[in-house]
Order: sequence, then C-alpha cells, then structure tokens
Amino acid sequence: MGTVIAVSANKGGSLKTSISTNLAGVISKNGKKVCLIDLDNQGNVAITFGKNPDDLEYTIYDVLVSDVDPFAAIINVSDNLDIIAANDDMAYLEIDVLTKVKKYPKPLNLLSKSIEQLKEKYDYIIIDTPPQMGMIAANVFNCAEDIIIPYHPEVYSFRSMVKSMKAIKQFQKDNNKLKIKAVVPVKVKKTLTHEAFLDSGKALCEQNDVYFSNTIISESIKYTEAVGRYRKPITLATESSKVIDQYSEIYNTLTKELNYIG
Repeated sequence: MGTVIAVSANKGGSLKTSISTNLAGVISKNGKKVCLIDLDNQGNVAITFGKNPDDLEYTIYDVLVSDVDPFAAIINVSDNLDIIAANDDMAYLEIDVLTKVKKYPKPLNLLSKSIEQLKEKYDYIIIDTPPQMGMIAANVFNCAEDIIIPYHPEVYSFRSMVKSMKAIKQFQKDNNKLKIKAVVPVKVKKTLTHEAFLDSGKALCEQNDVYFSNTIISESIKYTEAVGRYRKPITLATESSKVIDQYSEIYNTLTKELNYIG
C-alpha cells in the first residue's frame, strides 16, 4: 500500500508546490510509482507540467463532489508519475459541499475513499494543499500519513507553523498514522532575521518532538525558471548544467533525508 505524503502550510508563498512536484520528480526517477494530487484552486501542479487545468475533463473537484473514479482524472506527465489536477472549481468546494448536508454527510472524509483506491496502485501519493486550514485541510489530515511543513523563517510563517502543529495534533486522535515527517526551511536568506527564526523554528520542533530538516532550500528563482523553460519541475529537467544539477541535488538530498529513496 502506498504512503500518503502531504505538503502543508497555513501560509501562501511557502514553496508547497515546488516541494510537492520536485519530491514527486525525484521519487519517480528512482523507480517508484507516484500520484501527485493538487487540492489548490490555483492549479499550479498542472501548470508546472505544461497543462491548462481549465481544459481538463476531470479534476480532483469532480472526484470529490461527483464521485468520479479517481483513475478517470489521472494524467500521466512523466515515467512513473501521474497527476490529478485542480482548478478554480476547488474555490467553491466548501460552499458546494456544506450546503448539501444530505448528499455529503461526512464532508471531512471526501478524500479518504479515493486515497485508499490510489494506494493500491502507487508507491507514493503526494498531496499539494492550499494555504489555509479548513475543510480541505481536514480531508488531508484524515487520510495522510506524513506531513511536510515548509517553513519560511519569518514571523508569519512561524505563527503558521505553530497553528499547523496544533491542528495536526488534533487530527492524530482520529488518524493514528498521521505524523509530521519534517519541517523544511525554505526561501532562506543569509540575514540575521532568518538566522534568528531558524533557531526559533528548531527550538519549537524540538519541544514538539518534530524533525527539523537539515536540508535548506534557499531563496531562488531557478525553480520557477525551470517550470517556464521545461514545463517540468527542476528535478525532471531534461538538460544538465551546473545550475540545474545544483538545485536538483538539493531535492535529491531532501528526499533521501526523509527516507523516501535509498
């Protein structure tokens, strides 16, 4: 049965999609079957792979609200790597579900059934989440096993990490497989502010028995450039150069550190 990983943070601009897509790239290149699911209405997972999320017949929204078979929504984007995309429809998910209580008696478990089906086919299911705590996050926490929290070492992200940890602890009461796999520092600069908040983040993780990653993802536009140039995350770039290899190696190191590849 596949392992379910979710990249989650209660804050936008924290590289959730970059981490999700690049982890998926590394794991799939190492011979494991991966399904990458987007739950964010911005649809950036599909865009990363050169797909227009508004042109697709089925998205994760259809799977969740219309009982569409999740395998009908799958798009193959690379060897061993499939995606289930999201688009603007996800912005209306809570309204569409919570106003129809009889049709959706368990709104916090819409995702679980599909995840169980996918786990039979894939080694890893990676979920890219939207930047808020709500019904979608609850669905993720009810079926995920490993949560990766990106941490931008500044005050807003620190507060977000505190709230995320509290929320995950609440959901662990019903989902005993749920755990925070790691907090990963992202968009890090060599400034006194970032150094101070890195120390604060490490201390918070130590207090809560949470692993703080040794892999630091620095502030860079190279990940975005790779998407624009190759229509793929940098770990799946077909060219090799000093810059591409350098940034790909960061995600290779992170994936090994988290024990998703040997």
